[in-house]
Amino acid sequence: MTWGDYENAHVRVHFTDRTVIIEPAAPGQVGDDFPAEFGGETVFIITAHDPCGEPATAEANAAAEQRLSATLDALGVTRYRAEGGDAEWVHVEASELVVGVDEATALKLGREFGQVAIFGWSPEAWEIIACDGTQRTTLGWQLLPG
Repeated sequence: MTWGDYENAHVRVHFTDRTVIIEPAAPGQVGDDFPAEFGGETVFIITAHDPCGEPATAEANAAAEQRLSATLDALGVTRYRAEGGDAEWVHVEASELVVGVDEATALKLGREFGQVAIFGWSPEAWEIIACDGTQRTTLGWQLLPG
């Protein structure tokens, strides 16, 4: 995967009562419908699939996903099931939208699971943040029905 793939990625989030898709937008262009469940705080989207940006087997991805879920449960954080993928949903990775962690913790989790980057979502921005701290892209966002 290239950095551009991350910048163009969409994320589908499954709430109890609805599913939404976060679509990247031009910097500064943000929707007015940031979910109230998050209290205005930045949330992070983390996957355990395809470590180092390299395709893994379905079995390896499923095992890594289970380890990520167990790790998040041990932290006691609120999380929502999510998927990240390209706009056509051809390449899709199971993910978790995590509420109640700071950026340092989210990046640590990303590194622990061999990820190149994580996503940060706030009322003000959609960010792609390299887990090694070398790169960050700040974009806008809009919500689409999922």
